[in-house]
Amino acid sequence: MERKLIAAPDKIVDSHGVVATGVFDAPLKDVNLEDASLSTGGIPWPGWWRRMRLKEWQHVWIGGEDFYFGFAAVDGKFIKTGFSYFYDRREAGGQFVERTLESPRFQARIPSALGDSHGHLISKGFMLHIHNHLDRKDGGQHRYSLQIPAAKDEPSIMADVTLHEDLAKRQPLVVVLPFGDNAGLYSHKSIVPVNGEVVVDGRRHEITPDRFRAVLDVHKAHYPYRSFWNWTTFWGYDVEGREIGINLTDNVAIDADETNECAFWLEGRMHRLGRAVVEHPKGDTLSEWKAGTRDGQVRLRFHPEGERKGRIELALVSSKFHQPFGTYEGEVELPGGQQIKIDRAWGIAEDHKVRW
Repeated sequence: MERKLIAAPDKIVDSHGVVATGVFDAPLKDVNLEDASLSTGGIPWPGWWRRMRLKEWQHVWIGGEDFYFGFAAVDGKFIKTGFSYFYDRREAGGQFVERTLESPRFQARIPSALGDSHGHLISKGFMLHIHNHLDRKDGGQHRYSLQIPAAKDEPSIMADVTLHEDLAKRQPLVVVLPFGDNAGLYSHKSIVPVNGEVVVDGRRHEITPDRFRAVLDVHKAHYPYRSFWNWTTFWGYDVEGREIGINLTDNVAIDADETNECAFWLEGRMHRLGRAVVEHPKGDTLSEWKAGTRDGQVRLRFHPEGERKGRIELALVSSKFHQPFGTYEGEVELPGGQQIKIDRAWGIAEDHKVRW
């Protein structure tokens, strides 16, 4: 039986400061989580603290048979992060390039919603400009311009890419998950055609919609101070040649059996899934991962080819993550009993623990 979607509200937070949670049938036009009524020990949070505690990012991962390319703007308020990486699968053993900058002094503006909105992450040595235009009448778009100049022995990464999110053809996963005490997590995830180019150390790589797809990961949340998430996502084809994709997330949200970030796409149509289970050998994120759902409808095996990883340890803030990239295989059973066998699929996974 298909899990139902509920009608998207005009705003996430109503006039009384209450957060609307659920899995919605359309993109949200006003992501006003900073208006949520939140408190600690009965003491209401002032507006400036609600804004400081709101973690935000836009993350794009692009993959296909030839290469993987990813970038993100992350505003953690106490610290801001910009990163990009490129992995060329055509080179013997794979060629990996990564550039990451972390600083509290970034100029950061993550767009408040995905209509006609602009954002950026700018610092010396890193510039990412964002233009979301999901409400275009001829099909939604997300445009990104990335400039990371060479520095010492680190190569440059430059890119201009456009994601094509046509809501008439592709259903996004739009959720607001509850953390308890009126705190919530907003996420908009979709798997869409993409075109453009990435230039790494002067070498141009073309991105075309016949060979690549982009995973769009938009996120805003009032996370608990200590949090974690385990994430898997991919796009590819089943044995019948149909385009498929998945998103599975296990995190600190409550009531995850009913409201979660788990979905499967078949030829652009989204099917909600049950609660996720994501596992990898302890201390070895480059060995095979297993992922699926607790009800057994999804059974995946992930084979990493490499990874991004990082660690920040400050007095009040810490972050430790592994984000491998590679290929997936496995089976998915859709509501109604339809069996999907994965033929070719490319994606990423993540194990992330934070204090923020």
